[in-house]
Amino acid sequence: MYFKRTTLLAFFLAFITASYSQTSAQLPQDMVDSSEFKSLLFANFMDGVVLMKSGSIEKASMNYNAKHKSINFINAGKYYTLTGLEDVDTIYIQQKKFVPVKNDIYEVVNQFDQSTSLLVSYTTSTRPLISTTDHNGTGKQVDNRVSNTVSDVYVSRNYKGNSDIELQKHFWIKIGQTLYKADTKTQLRKAFPFKSKEEIDNYVESNNLNLLVDNDLIAVIEFISKRK
Repeated sequence: MYFKRTTLLAFFLAFITASYSQTSAQLPQDMVDSSEFKSLLFANFMDGVVLMKSGSIEKASMNYNAKHKSINFINAGKYYTLTGLEDVDTIYIQQKKFVPVKNDIYEVVNQFDQSTSLLVSYTTSTRPLISTTDHNGTGKQVDNRVSNTVSDVYVSRNYKGNSDIELQKHFWIKIGQTLYKADTKTQLRKAFPFKSKEEIDNYVESNNLNLLVDNDLIAVIEFISKRK
């Protein structure tokens, strides 16, 4: 395990000796090649900001670990995992917003009102590449899955040359402190039971919406959240 746990606030307050363990400042090649590293949402660590509930702001180079629903950050070439989530309000990495929900961190896709938001988490899986031969007789390996560029439902990265690690999106609706799965129309109805199956089906079909596309799902939720 290359990412060690700490609290970001403790790190910036300089209580570092007691608060975390650390790895080598030099990034090991086996870490770059590891499934753990390939499970990061962004290709690189980028400038990030943590807004604490106390009102303080902490900054570091950050990435989202899709496998563990956590935030990893770098300081002085060392890699850590953000903990102490009970003190964290919001995390920003570039233009993306993340929030802690209990012991996990989710990406925020849309905030409908103060109590309702659309969140995303990811699961990871390893997909083998298949061997093919091109017209020159040269052997190569290709992904045996059709890329879904319209919905952007996953991120795929090569892992050890003969397989890809796939990050699969999963949608959630957060109402108050309750999380509801939101990958299907059936799951959406559990969050908004006052809308009938027929109403949801008709709205999706008449507007040609794809629940795997962020903006389409936002439109569906805005529709079904209305009681009239």
